[in-house]
Amino acid sequence: MSVSFPPSRRIATNGIELAVHEQGEGPVVMLLHGFPELAYSWRHQIGPIADAGFRVIAPDQRGYGASDAPGDSQTYSVKNLVADLTGLLDALDIEQAVFFGHDWGSMPAWYSAIFAPERTLGMGSLCTPYFTWESPKDMIETYDELRGPNHYMRTFQEPGVGEKILGDDVEHTFRSMMRGRGMTRAEFDAAGHHRPVLVVAGGLRVGGTVAVATAVELRRKDLVVESYTQHGN
Repeated sequence: MSVSFPPSRRIATNGIELAVHEQGEGPVVMLLHGFPELAYSWRHQIGPIADAGFRVIAPDQRGYGASDAPGDSQTYSVKNLVADLTGLLDALDIEQAVFFGHDWGSMPAWYSAIFAPERTLGMGSLCTPYFTWESPKDMIETYDELRGPNHYMRTFQEPGVGEKILGDDVEHTFRSMMRGRGMTRAEFDAAGHHRPVLVVAGGLRVGGTVAVATAVELRRKDLVVESYTQHGN
């Protein structure tokens, strides 16, 4: 099945410009990609949602793809990410939207209802469990307990580590991270394999200078490699 992915245009918002893909007419649904994805990861959903009577807006978020990537890490707070989205609504003369995120993109989707309730028609997310804004424990500490100190969210807190892992060999990094769907246990048994099954905890983990993941591929590796090679994000 062929997929029609709308071209992007750059739109000024909150002091930067975002590359934004749009399709359809009607109530607005804003699709927010995760890490290390791009708006392209929504390519299979944009058309059907638009066909169902909605206006779909899918940006490359701050720091990703063809959007601006400010060098100051403090500008990537979730409050500022939500401000990027509400500024985008302002630029497009839109009053409200449904914010829907996947993975890391779930956070600006969730917190749109906290920081901009008057702009939030609804919200939803895939993959990532909800973290309350006023959680008594730091999110990184929670991930330490759940997945250990080698989880990428912890490892990437050290300046330069994430850049080195992603940048030393961009193609190898994303080839490791983006791979086809694995077998279910039923499929494995039906295939007649006679070897032990290794159960690996989910999520991107870091060993040495190589990133290894159990994530299912949601986009063409080559497109993401090209983006990170050209833009560094």
